[in-house]
Formats: sequence, structure tokens, C-alpha cells
Amino acid sequence: NFSLGNMSSWIELSPKISVLLLKPWTLLTYSFFHSGFSHLFWNMLILYYSGSIFLNLFRKDTFINIYFLGVIFGGLSFVISYLIFPVFQGSFPSMIGSSAGVMAILIFTCTYTPETEIRLLFFNLKMKYIGILLVLIDLVMIPYGNSGGRISHLGGAFLGYIYAINLSRGNDIGLFFEKSWKKILKFLYPSNIKKVYSSDNKSKSQKN
Repeated sequence: NFSLGNMSSWIELSPKISVLLLKPWTLLTYSFFHSGFSHLFWNMLILYYSGSIFLNLFRKDTFINIYFLGVIFGGLSFVISYLIFPVFQGSFPSMIGSSAGVMAILIFTCTYTPETEIRLLFFNLKMKYIGILLVLIDLVMIPYGNSGGRISHLGGAFLGYIYAINLSRGNDIGLFFEKSWKKILKFLYPSNIKKVYSSDNKSKSQKN
């Protein structure tokens, strides 16, 4: 019999490598689901602020690259942590949530434009301090619960940091990933991709 529990096992990310090898798509699908409204709300709030700053500076395609590479790297950090750290042995809770991708965007923005300020209630705060604070919270909270999730956040944050450092030096480390997902989309939706490209070309020609 098929149940909601069975469906979740096809979506959530297991820390067992044997399960990941059988369900490799879960390295992405886990990020599309959340454990509750609060989990979703805080992720979307952080993504809204950091994403707004990001999209004023970079392409949407670069946003997609960093977000999903953060999701993948965060997921791999989660799986590897359960493989190498003895404290996790015997416990194999699965993971869902977009926090790794959100942290990748946030820390990228904090690294690339550290002096940018955002308004928080009654005062302004620089992006670099927000990034440092959230990373420290994840580090400190690892022993107190949701350890695998915290490690995945840090994995996404690390990806965002490395991406920003490389991009500031003129090296876009996500171009191969971008070419890959665009080829997949072109294969799945060839007519739609052509329409988007043709409309983009028309709008560019009208602006010139």
C-alpha cells in the first residue's frame, strides 16, 4: 500500500550512502519540502532579502547555479558527516528543507558585498555581520539538536563563500553546472526554451 510516509522516503535525503545511490534525485528534491510553516517562513524571509540584493547585481542563471549547488553541497555535507563522525553512528534521520541553498545565496551576498546594509526593524545591519551571526549560530547549535541539518547549512554557506571569492576574481565556478541544467531543460522542453530565447532576442533588439 502507498502512503504519505512512503512518498516522503522518495523525496527526503537519507544520510545513508546506500540509499542515496538508489535515490540520487533526493540530493535535490529534499530542498523542495519543509517540516512546517515556521521552517518555510524563515527560509523564504532570508532568501527574499539576500536574493533581492543578489538579483540587483547578477543574472538569474547565476542565482540558480549558486542556490542549487548550495543545496547539493549541503546535502553531501550532511551525508558525509554521518559517514565520518562517530557521534552520528546508529542514528539515521532523513532531512528536508531549503536552508543549504538559502545559506549559499546569503553567504555569497555577504561575501561579495559585505558592506551592504539592510533594514532590520529600527536599525541597519551590514550583510557581513548577518552572515557571521548565522554561521556562528549553526556552529554553536550542532551539539544541541538537528546536527545534520546544521552541518548542511554550513555546507551551503561554504559553497556560497567559495563561489563569491572565485567570482570576484573573474572565475565563475558554476558555468559547467549551468550548461548541464540548461541542456536538461532544452531536452525536456525544447519548444519552450526556443520561445524564451526568441522573446529575449526580440527584447534585446528593441533596446539597441
